[in-house]
Amino acid sequence: MSIAVNCEQCGVSFRVSDAMGGRRGKCPKCMTVIQVPQASAPDVAASKTAQPAAVQQAAVRSAAVVPAVAPPPKGPAASAAGTPAAGSDAAARVAAPGSPELYREVLAAFQGSFTSVPQPLLYRLGALLVAVVMVLLPMIYIALIGVVCYAVYYHTVNHTGMLGEASGRGAAVVFLAYLAPLIVGSILILFMVKPLFARSAAAGRQRSLTRDGEPLLFAFVDRLCEAVGAPKPRRIDVNCEVNASAGFRRGWFSMFGNDLVLTVGMPLVAGLSMQQFAGVLAHEFGHFTQGAGMRLTYVIRVISFWFTRVVYERDEWDRWLADSTNDLDLRIAWVLYLAKLFVWLTRKILWVLMVIGHGVAGFMMRQMEFDADRYEARLAGSDAFAATARQLVVLNVAYQGAQQDLQSFMHDGRLGDDLPRLMMVNVGQLTPAVHETIDSMIAESKTGLLDTHPCDRERIEMARRENAPGIFHSSRPATDLFRHFESLSKNVTWDFYRDVFGPQFKPEDMHPLDHLLARQAKDQDVAKALDRYFLGSFSMLRPILLPAFAQGPPDSPRKTAERLKEARRRMTDAHPAYQQAYGVYDESDTCILQSAQAAALLESGLRIRSADFAIPVGSPKQAIDASDQACARQHRSKADLEAFEKAAAERLFAALQLLHAPQLTARLAEAPQLCEEVNDLLPVLSVLARALEDMLRLRNAHAAMFALATSLEGNEHNQSLIGVLREHMQQVAAGLNDLQQQWLRADYPFEHAKGPMSLEQYLIPKSFLADDLGSLHEAAAEVLEKLPTLYVRVAGRLATIAEQVETAIGIDRRDGPE
Repeated sequence: MSIAVNCEQCGVSFRVSDAMGGRRGKCPKCMTVIQVPQASAPDVAASKTAQPAAVQQAAVRSAAVVPAVAPPPKGPAASAAGTPAAGSDAAARVAAPGSPELYREVLAAFQGSFTSVPQPLLYRLGALLVAVVMVLLPMIYIALIGVVCYAVYYHTVNHTGMLGEASGRGAAVVFLAYLAPLIVGSILILFMVKPLFARSAAAGRQRSLTRDGEPLLFAFVDRLCEAVGAPKPRRIDVNCEVNASAGFRRGWFSMFGNDLVLTVGMPLVAGLSMQQFAGVLAHEFGHFTQGAGMRLTYVIRVISFWFTRVVYERDEWDRWLADSTNDLDLRIAWVLYLAKLFVWLTRKILWVLMVIGHGVAGFMMRQMEFDADRYEARLAGSDAFAATARQLVVLNVAYQGAQQDLQSFMHDGRLGDDLPRLMMVNVGQLTPAVHETIDSMIAESKTGLLDTHPCDRERIEMARRENAPGIFHSSRPATDLFRHFESLSKNVTWDFYRDVFGPQFKPEDMHPLDHLLARQAKDQDVAKALDRYFLGSFSMLRPILLPAFAQGPPDSPRKTAERLKEARRRMTDAHPAYQQAYGVYDESDTCILQSAQAAALLESGLRIRSADFAIPVGSPKQAIDASDQACARQHRSKADLEAFEKAAAERLFAALQLLHAPQLTARLAEAPQLCEEVNDLLPVLSVLARALEDMLRLRNAHAAMFALATSLEGNEHNQSLIGVLREHMQQVAAGLNDLQQQWLRADYPFEHAKGPMSLEQYLIPKSFLADDLGSLHEAAAEVLEKLPTLYVRVAGRLATIAEQVETAIGIDRRDGPE
């Protein structure tokens, strides 16, 4: 039994053991001291059934078995994949989550005996080969350091005679010749030794579970370990990744025992059935059984990561060496240039060793993955393995979609409080076309030479060759294994945000996901209305030119309605020509953008590949000529564009004027509120429309600046490049300043977590400096992301209101595209 507790400080809900009844404790989220209420019988019943947002949670659980639009499994896979058969859902849920009945049901789902997986000869040979190579590689690196140290020592001791062979000015040159190898060698030794002592990146926040808190999960894990013959993990951690992993609890200190930790991602749990989840864990426990192989894999990964850092990592020492060569006189700096050359050569040698290590390690790790896959197939079944492999791809696609949703939520200063659930919402939104793409991607996947994991196609083929029926079958969602799944999901979401944003992230920055999803759904409806209203041809490249204010009710509502209908007819008539002209306009815009990048790179003296551009890039003049020709094409297409756009603007504004007519107010209950909203949105739309041309100029300057900045590495001394980069930085700064001035007096028209603000505060929330490349890039990128989104949102909301007006006067919106 457990007791429900609500924190009044941060609003989080969680459950504690009934032994805590009447005692004081701390909220796990905000650490506020809370008085735990006494346990009661109704509370126990509520713990089994009541959940916030029951409708959404039910949808998530349904999607956790099979995505809403995913093609249903066929044949044996329908049952093996953990998908409930028709009519079995009610029977499967007789045992409520957290109940003793469920405990017995889950453990009873293990039937039959597990067939052990022998380690093939290829696996053992791979382990031996990798052991030899991975030990040799760091020894080679250390030997290189030893060679350089000996060379410096040998020169220091044996070449002192050269100091007495010259006099006068010649003595100074000889002394420098004697000193140069000492300086170069010492710098080289420092740069070779520093990776040995460099600190690793800090690990993300981990949250550990307890047997008292999640008894069914621990019993389930124990039973799985017994089935596959693996040592039981001493700790189970949860995080916010679509993954599960097995490893040593204390790193190197746990290498020689069974001090293991299992880490489970809550998004993974949200998206799998219990049978699929059991297979994934069996895969990880298969690694546990590999004994020496798992330990060897740990060493391989550590050494491979270390070599990657040696080759690619740059720190303050590297910047010091680069800056010193720029600041010193060439008569002195030549020694540092020579040191840079040797450091570069050393890293190239290490790059070769790294590739060799990755190649050999990849072979070994792929064999280990195949070995662990057999555990999964024999535990959950070969058909379930194929379904799980596909579902993992689906979840990763949906997880990326959830990340994009978070970025959208951040525009209004809010972040959802449940990332796993948000991912599952995205699973349900994946279209059949996306699922077809996923199937094609799996079918066409190939394993690379340096890959540490086999491709999905090969893994599925291997599992099918096993032809295993599996010994665990359950159609329940994996979430039923967790007593506190919802609160854990919110807790790992909090951990994720803290890892990304740091300690400055506060509990009040998280908002209920239900509210954000409702806002998102409204925004999606608005986007659909915009698409309908403009016949699928709304464009960010072409502004909507409307008066900044509606001038009250029209003199003749009847004539205004007729004008609206006539404008709609003209829109429909002009639409085919508009589409053709817009294709030319859009293609020309791409040419202008590429011309800006190409011209900047060519002016700086850099060589560029013609294959990277769709325009002639032989010289700066060619790039500029291509831009001029594109502008001319755009100008020639304007007549066909404007015919449609003027009709659309007349139609939209006529509808917004009719909203103020008393006759319409009687038909629309919300007319007064809509009038007020229109009065707020029209000035914003006008300001944003005027800014679109300036935004495109900023986009072109920013694209050129970014192309130049990404070419800096290896060209730090190219003064022409630096000069052209500074020019484009000034252009970006000027563009941002112009936009700031336009937005100072306009208000952001929607609700924001930080309260009322101007457009300037919303679109450019951080300061920037004209000579600071980083702040310029960040500010311009934010404007280029937020401005189009806001413009669409404002225009879409006006289109939504206009549709309501047209419906009220008898115009069926279905006449336009749905």
